[in-house]
Amino acid sequence: MKVYLSSLVLVTAAATAVQAQDGRSPLAFDVGQGITVTPYGYIKLDIVGDDEYVLGRTTAPIRDIGLADGPADGPAEDAFLNETRIGVDVDAGEALFKLEGDFYGEDDSLRLRLGYLDWRWLRIGQDWTTFMSTAVLPKTVDFQGSAATPFARVPMFRVTVPAGDRVTVSAALEEDVQKNGDPAFALSAKYALDQGSVFASAITRDTEIAGDQVSGWGVNLSGVWNAWDGGSLRATASTGDGIADYLSVGFSQSDLTSDADHGRVNAAMLSATHDFTDTLTGALTATWVDFPEAVGVDTETLTTLHMSAFYTPIENTTFMAEVFVGDREQDDGASFNTSRLQVAVKYSF
Repeated sequence: MKVYLSSLVLVTAAATAVQAQDGRSPLAFDVGQGITVTPYGYIKLDIVGDDEYVLGRTTAPIRDIGLADGPADGPAEDAFLNETRIGVDVDAGEALFKLEGDFYGEDDSLRLRLGYLDWRWLRIGQDWTTFMSTAVLPKTVDFQGSAATPFARVPMFRVTVPAGDRVTVSAALEEDVQKNGDPAFALSAKYALDQGSVFASAITRDTEIAGDQVSGWGVNLSGVWNAWDGGSLRATASTGDGIADYLSVGFSQSDLTSDADHGRVNAAMLSATHDFTDTLTGALTATWVDFPEAVGVDTETLTTLHMSAFYTPIENTTFMAEVFVGDREQDDGASFNTSRLQVAVKYSF
């Protein structure tokens, strides 16, 4: 990863020294025939300090705290560059090609995040699942963010069409989030408001997880509301059977008994963001996940809270700080909690 990043720093520093003349990214360039290529991304350094349990490079392992094979006892500190992101857009008018990666691959290698082709109303390739809305993703320093938000990137074939002045509708045939070749089918609709948007979606799946057949379904309702001057609210609520692995916290069959893994899961998130000044933003994100059919050491409820601050004193450079607390309660009554302090700096290009 160091080789990738050293080259990235040199190229970015040289390119951004030249200001764009037409409002485009200074990295954009034309290759002829009306085609524009725009590299983009950011470099991010994260420093974390875990208290009760060692969560690693995201807060997702909170799903297993207190279990015998879960995260080790803390405290612990770490620093990493894995969230650093590089991408390129190739715009050819009616067609757009996007390719994007980060360094959360095996052994910190570069991995594919997004890679798709848009042509008119059609998208083919790997993108965010149609079951989720990126517009409601909360502003957190932690890469994983809300534990309760539907969150997956999968190969797909998706059609998106307008259905009126304010409504767009999408239908997609996607690969299951287990990436085992099984299909999933998702539908979504977005309604644009004067001060935000509302998003509704549904998904159905029939796949095999660790040798067990899982027939699942889920529905999601999300929204963004610019509720006051400089402030906004984001909220999402989901319910369904056999869709725990579609949540951003990443539950899998190894985390739950089959009854809970295949059964009902309810999840909700509420996030508030406020711009205190042109350079200082604060955010508060609370999440709740519930498994009504939990048994024994299964997670019955999971709650998390991110308290975040973002300071951008100069263009393209943001300093961040965040306090994270979370609690996992089991069906047998046992409860486990943990906390993390995270600071970061990000340079975008």
